[in-house]
Amino acid sequence: MVIDKMIPGRIYERRRHTAEREMNRIRAKMRSSQTLFFKNMLWLLKVSVYIKLCVFIYCYLFDYLADALIKAYQMTSSKASVAPKL
Repeated sequence: MVIDKMIPGRIYERRRHTAEREMNRIRAKMRSSQTLFFKNMLWLLKVSVYIKLCVFIYCYLFDYLADALIKAYQMTSSKASVAPKL
């Protein structure tokens, strides 16, 4: 016969430790899910900023190249009297 189970204080201690372990497990799970959520949000933020940056650079470069092409065309067409000016 096990005497620990006969003493009410021991039963209370065992239950309390079990409940504490369970609460710690739940807290750890919540922490890990919150961390995962914030990591995912941070990843999405990084990706969106990267995409916006790429689009901005692409548009800026396209605008710059278009201006350069127009100027080059105007310089070549100014020599010929038939070509229209832009």
